[in-house]
Amino acid sequence: MTIQKVNLKDTLCAIEKLNTIPDKHQWKTTTSKLLKVNLLQMMFNKHKMNWIELGGAQGHTTLILSSIAESVVSVDFDNENCKKINDLEMSNVSTETFDLYSSDFEDYMKIHNFDAAFIDAVHDEDHVSIDINNCRNAGVSLFVFDDYGGFPGVKLAIDNFIANLEKNKIMHRVTYIGMYPGGIYNNTHYRVLQDWEGIVVELIK
Repeated sequence: MTIQKVNLKDTLCAIEKLNTIPDKHQWKTTTSKLLKVNLLQMMFNKHKMNWIELGGAQGHTTLILSSIAESVVSVDFDNENCKKINDLEMSNVSTETFDLYSSDFEDYMKIHNFDAAFIDAVHDEDHVSIDINNCRNAGVSLFVFDDYGGFPGVKLAIDNFIANLEKNKIMHRVTYIGMYPGGIYNNTHYRVLQDWEGIVVELIK
């Protein structure tokens, strides 16, 4: 079987979709277009992966992932959000309605396998830590996190994750994406980013 890589056509398709969706300052629950573009740049010429998206919301990020992925499973607690994503009719995207912090979802992740995860669900330390553990149970090696610099609990959970990788001598690569430290979420009570908007942690096999 030939392994497909993310090519120029895939990237151009993603950019066309990018022009149809709002930016962070227009829709507070999405990621910035800069974060999405940085992710496209990072994934160019890499093997297409099987992704899981935790917190699909309106499907803005799902649209971009669909252009560069082998497949995407978008998970949200709200069935209406899943319906909106399904209505976008992306052939390689499916949705699941779950409470991400339930035993049912923990069991789901133990019997499924994914290469990459886009994590953008509940923004506190305990919940992000659960997200990380569930993704590791599913074999994820590429973790993309939103709101790293926007929420202290998110940053703490990710920093602890990285510290444990270092402690256990697990080789990994860290890349920062999106809005820079000091950037402002102008429609989220003018929240000032204390670090980069997004961070990617890639386990090196």
